[in-house]
Amino acid sequence: GSFLSVGISPIQYISSFDGQEIMPLGLGLDGPVYASVVYMDLLIVGGAFQHVYTQTRSIPTSSEIVEGITGIAAWNGSHWFSIIENSPSVVHCILVDRTLMYVSGDFTGFGNQVAVLNGTSISFLCETQLPFICGVLGGEVYAMAVMNNDLFVGGSFTQAGNSNAQKLARWDGTQWFSVASLNGIVYALHIFGERLIIGGEFTSCDRRSALHIAEYSEGSCSGFSEGLNGPVYALSGVGNCLYLCGMFNATSMQQRLHNIPIQNVVRWCVDDTSSTTLEAIDWGELNSKACKGITQL
Repeated sequence: GSFLSVGISPIQYISSFDGQEIMPLGLGLDGPVYASVVYMDLLIVGGAFQHVYTQTRSIPTSSEIVEGITGIAAWNGSHWFSIIENSPSVVHCILVDRTLMYVSGDFTGFGNQVAVLNGTSISFLCETQLPFICGVLGGEVYAMAVMNNDLFVGGSFTQAGNSNAQKLARWDGTQWFSVASLNGIVYALHIFGERLIIGGEFTSCDRRSALHIAEYSEGSCSGFSEGLNGPVYALSGVGNCLYLCGMFNATSMQQRLHNIPIQNVVRWCVDDTSSTTLEAIDWGELNSKACKGITQL
């Protein structure tokens, strides 16, 4: 995240928790962390940092500052090191799909790109037909998901490869395609059953009403459930339920669900009979803050 301490302990932008104690990873980094995954038994982090620090003293010496690591770094349990040559200056999103790791960010000299790492080999997602346009143009990629072996990306961009793509695009392994047109930024993507769920700061998808949450299935995009009155920043599936996390306090129809006020987190569940329910989540004081990340443990 964007923190510089936990309690009275100086911890720069990243920490670990062993069930009892919050601990630093080395001395951390010199800029915020936006994404983290586990890949090949390594912790991979991406963000807007220029250096990583290997030791835990309050002021690192020059020998403890690892140079040449920007945007993305790997932690092996004791040390930070580089995992990508020509590291991006900023990384917004990282996704692991089996043996592949996708990275979206600003790669120096290449602009806003989506790269794929297979072990130690990295390549950009470029069109195979002229002109050889790589990645996205006109904005950033903030979210990625894989469905039916295709990579879906969402963000603030207006073009993907040779295709006009308003905030949502698909890569099939050789070519970029527009998926649907949204009128605002996409911050989250999640595969739920046979549907691609889309969260963000938009109000329509393919000119259909979609209040900050939409679904894409069988070539069609539409609003999901009742919609919400504020942006959705993160999505996570747990069992038969989908959790929606953001900055909102009402659906398009109501401010309370089952007598619980709506405040930044809701869940949508489907039972064995395909009946669905939308529920507010009461997490006490945590609900008072905008929710920007949620995951299953």
